Amino acid sequence: MTGPVPDATSSSGLRAALLAAPQSRGQFTPPPARDLSNVPPPPSAPELLDSSPNLQRLCESYHRAHTAMVRRSRRQRIGIGMLVGAMGVASVYLKNAGLLNPQSVANLILTVAGASCLGLAIMATLWMRDDRRLRGNQGERLLRAIAFNCDLPGERLEALQLGLVPSSQTFLDCYDVWRAQHTNLRDGFPILFRSRAA
Repeated sequence: MTGPVPDATSSSGLRAALLAAPQSRGQFTPPPARDLSNVPPPPSAPELLDSSPNLQRLCESYHRAHTAMVRRSRRQRIGIGMLVGAMGVASVYLKNAGLLNPQSVANLILTVAGASCLGLAIMATLWMRDDRRLRGNQGERLLRAIAFNCDLPGERLEALQLGLVPSSQTFLDCYDVWRAQHTNLRDGFPILFRSRAA
């Protein structure tokens, strides 16, 4: 047998209401979990490319950005190689001229070689960071591209929009297909020559 319901306006009634059993205060009922078994499989990379011009432009933009990264890394490696070669030639010339003793030449070469190795290690670290960041950003851009411009029905895109498949990997699959369709862009040098000619 339950006693009288305490007055919630008094301090004792408020304390009793707070200490009451959960069922007397009302329980929170979470929304039912969505059944994801009926979600259709995501479209293939060729389907996405054919149905979204924005995605094709995104692949082209990624290709330009990645090619620029490759060119910059190549120029940096060539610069370090030229520096090491120039220092080696200068060291041998100074040794033959009698301006440096063999120990000084050896120390100079070791110093330049160590600095070059450190520079290459830093360049490799920065390359991996920039490449990972560039690839990671494409997943969100792919979702925006297909959200604003895609001829496929919404239920075909549901798996992508719900995050059931990784959007970054989906973009890379689309990019591989796009590159296979644009065989003239496989090498970065034609792009470099064409941009200089323009």
